[in-house]
Amino acid sequence: MRFFKNRICKVCGVEFEPTSTGQKYCIECGIVERKKQRAEICQKWQKENKKKISEYNKKAYLKRKENTKELK
Repeated sequence: MRFFKNRICKVCGVEFEPTSTGQKYCIECGIVERKKQRAEICQKWQKENKKKISEYNKKAYLKRKENTKELK
């Protein structure tokens, strides 16, 4: 039983049967688009939080340095 009429994918142009009202992409393109969106969000967060990232990297570096001294 079909709830929604067939649509055309905005990326590849293939006709598909959507499973919800907001679905814009076919299954294959939907996965790729979600990964792109996550990457954009991650890059935006990294640009806004450079100080947090550098502090974390510094702590991690010092911890690794201590661990290598203990092993020697």
